[in-house]
Amino acid sequence: MKIGIIGSEATRGIFIFNSIETALYNTEIISYQTTSISNASPPVEKDVDLTSLPTWDRKIVENNLYKVWVQRLKNFSPSVVIFDFVSDVMYSSINYKGSTITKNPIILKNLKKDLIDQAPVLVSEEVFFSSWLSATEQLIKATREICPEALIVLHSAQLLNTYIDKEGIPRKVRSDDYATKNLLLKRMNIEAEALVDVVIKSDPLKFHGHELHPWGIGVAKYETKYNTHMLGLFANKVLERKFGGIE
Repeated sequence: MKIGIIGSEATRGIFIFNSIETALYNTEIISYQTTSISNASPPVEKDVDLTSLPTWDRKIVENNLYKVWVQRLKNFSPSVVIFDFVSDVMYSSINYKGSTITKNPIILKNLKKDLIDQAPVLVSEEVFFSSWLSATEQLIKATREICPEALIVLHSAQLLNTYIDKEGIPRKVRSDDYATKNLLLKRMNIEAEALVDVVIKSDPLKFHGHELHPWGIGVAKYETKYNTHMLGLFANKVLERKFGGIE
């Protein structure tokens, strides 16, 4: 089964940290750590030289500048496309060369000189929510047009505020605006549920991050048992949708 991911480490981790992925699923990162508003924006007006960038950095920067997620989706032609909206609350959207891009760490590292004075495009929560919803509707509509047979899945992820340290002791993730962002993400996920075919979600209080996570500690880096749980839930939901069990 070919699975395209338009989202963040929250969804990528479900598949990359399960050995079963290699046997059952062929996954492709269509868009990563990029806001929906950026993905729905036009390409930048001028070319930017990306030849010196590492492959992973280039993939993220290139999509932000030229919105190549559309071509990636066409080329890969997945049978399932999974969205999550963690990046929309983790990062801001900023204007850049006639377009809107995502102010994430990879963009900052590679385009820092050009972004010194850039402020977020959207500062009001209500304006942000309205703009995000419009962009998300465009993305999902475009995805259905490009892959009309694909199942559209929402990974209704929540941000973490706890992790397990090396000694197995629960700790708090240090994030001053965690509560605000998580409430906003919950609101977004509720709205997005009406736009997709299948929703996978779990009680966030049952899971934590982990200090030994390969990518370190973060608000979207779940412990291994979350990934295993969500992979099983995903498989059940897809099978149910594909082969019956839904009225």
